[in-house]
Amino acid sequence: MLKLEAEKKKLRTILQVQYVLQNLTQEHVQKDFKGGLNGAVYLPSKELDYLIKFSKLTCPERNESLSV
Repeated sequence: MLKLEAEKKKLRTILQVQYVLQNLTQEHVQKDFKGGLNGAVYLPSKELDYLIKFSKLTCPERNESLSV
């Protein structure tokens, strides 16, 4: 039971990080980080670009047009 709970916690953390990284590709989120607005921590453009590139590598976009 403890092992199952630990696995759930790991999966929850992974999904939370993935959610944050996916949101970095949105224009309004980038503006907030570039300006330190709306509770976002200020990130220099270069660091934000690194995170966006990392996001694209680790969070592939879903292709909704694929038929099953």
